[in-house]
Amino acid sequence: MQASYRAILIIFTFLVMIAVPAVEGNASGKSNSSNGCGCHSSQASPYFTHNYPSDYTPGQTYSITIAVTSGGVSGTKGGFSATMNAGTFSNAGANTKIVSNSPTHSNSNARSWTFDWTAPSAGTGTISGGIAVNTVNGDSSTYGDGWSTTTVYIAEATSANNPPSVSNVEISPNPTAGVGVDLVAQYTYSDPDGDPETGTEIRWHHNGSLEIGYDGFTSIPASGTSIGDKWKFEVRP
Repeated sequence: MQASYRAILIIFTFLVMIAVPAVEGNASGKSNSSNGCGCHSSQASPYFTHNYPSDYTPGQTYSITIAVTSGGVSGTKGGFSATMNAGTFSNAGANTKIVSNSPTHSNSNARSWTFDWTAPSAGTGTISGGIAVNTVNGDSSTYGDGWSTTTVYIAEATSANNPPSVSNVEISPNPTAGVGVDLVAQYTYSDPDGDPETGTEIRWHHNGSLEIGYDGFTSIPASGTSIGDKWKFEVRP
């Protein structure tokens, strides 16, 4: 009876031992986990900084640094994970790697990490991402560590609207017009942004006086002119 009890106890102990999975410490990184993780208990939340832009220029590449500044567990070991729902990560710096377009630590020997982020194409609009930072004590357990998270929102920058301009301003025919000939305002309109011409102001002056009745007109009919008249016009885009 004694021998049978021992056999059962040994078998039961063996089954319990093989049922417990190994714990992944993730000292070599954990990508796409910017919401933090449940595998580390948080004893003291660290404070950290990042230099993501508040708004992005489509297609531009930004050099990003994430660094623990204070708080958390004392020491120099740590890790992080960053995500962004648009754009591309590249150029991982020291102690950093990029897995599935998500930067993370490549080892636990640093508390500052760098990488590049290239903004998405125009028309993407406001995007969002997350950062999780973990300060660890390096005892290879999941206890006694401290982590914190933040969410990042980046708006798409709107390009400045450059003012239009006009050139080659003249009246046709020039320098004189014959009897019965209309006067035509001619100019070249240019807009750096390619916007169509709108709101252009045209004003005519007759013998030194403003002729408000012709405001906005690009021509003066021959019936409105007389021999010896002097006409000029102004155009404001």
